[in-house]
Amino acid sequence: MRVLKTPGRITERSRDGAQPKHPRKNEDKRGPMNLRLRAAVASILAASLVGTYANASDPAPKKPAAKRAAKPKGPTVDEQIQQLRQEMQGQIDGLKNSLADKDAQLKQAQQAAADAQAAAARAQQAADAQTAAVTQNASAVNTLQSTVTDLKANQVSIATTLSDETSSIKKSINNPSTLHYKGVTLTPSGFLAGETVWRSAATGGDIPTAFNALPYDHADAYKLSEFFGSARQSRIALMVEGKVDWGTLRGYYEADWLGTGISSNNNPSNSYVLRQHVLWTQAETNNH
Repeated sequence: MRVLKTPGRITERSRDGAQPKHPRKNEDKRGPMNLRLRAAVASILAASLVGTYANASDPAPKKPAAKRAAKPKGPTVDEQIQQLRQEMQGQIDGLKNSLADKDAQLKQAQQAAADAQAAAARAQQAADAQTAAVTQNASAVNTLQSTVTDLKANQVSIATTLSDETSSIKKSINNPSTLHYKGVTLTPSGFLAGETVWRSAATGGDIPTAFNALPYDHADAYKLSEFFGSARQSRIALMVEGKVDWGTLRGYYEADWLGTGISSNNNPSNSYVLRQHVLWTQAETNNH
């Protein structure tokens, strides 16, 4: 950091020639208080000039400037000050026209204050613009990352859905659980059962035990046991479903072989008849 002295002001600059950043001043507060402050600054500057002119005959000895290592040439301080003066020339002219009745020292003080204020405002604006650019870039990066993540998730979801649908199609082709015929869906089902029965006293019956036919003591069947197997509880079922204009029609039928005919028995032949177990129908409207 070095201090540069220019007529009517003292400016601090860093070694690279850039203005140090100051906090943004409240430029919007202008009014009678600002005029009184300017008048006070003018009075202080006038008093300082009187003391300076009184001691002008005995100037202080100047210290020899310390030698510094050569640095890359860039815009000189005078050039930068000249550039600032040129940029603020319009404002300076306005101040000169409004304060023509003031002395030359007050005009220089106002010009220096205006230059410093404008430089600080430009520096703050540049800093704000840089901060806004960084924030915008960070937001764009976050948006891009979120988009990439969503695309990856969508690809995984699409691949999973496609795989599931492919498996379902293959299963329906290779192992169909329903049959379609002229708009009617047929869903067959059922199971095959096999049970065994053993009784210590033979009754000659099937799976259901007839307790009124149990043999008593001293009967021939009392000492005779029995064992046999049966598949009469096996079942077959069929669901039929069809679409119509006003709704859906469904029907379900289920049967087993637990029916008994007049001559049904399991001795000479398995002659048990088919028995209806469940039967229902349903009509469902579209606006139910």
